[in-house]
Amino acid sequence: MTQLPLRDRLALERTVLANRRTFLATLRTGLALLVSGLTFIQVFEPLWLRVIGALFVVLSAPTTAAGWWMYRRASEHLAALDHSGPPT
Repeated sequence: MTQLPLRDRLALERTVLANRRTFLATLRTGLALLVSGLTFIQVFEPLWLRVIGALFVVLSAPTTAAGWWMYRRASEHLAALDHSGPPT
């Protein structure tokens, strides 16, 4: 196994950090959907607003799951790049 040059190691580290930020953004979006949906359900009276709230609650889980899936996939790919060295 060959060691990556400093420039490539730093680029890989920036990519890892960007992957983490992206996951945290999707997690934040999922939580915002959940909280907004629960608020719509609890606070508003019209049925159509409660339906929107329920839709937000339902969409929060797939949003978070998709973010986790993308994060894990990118992390595994980056780990493979880190251990395999530069392409020949």
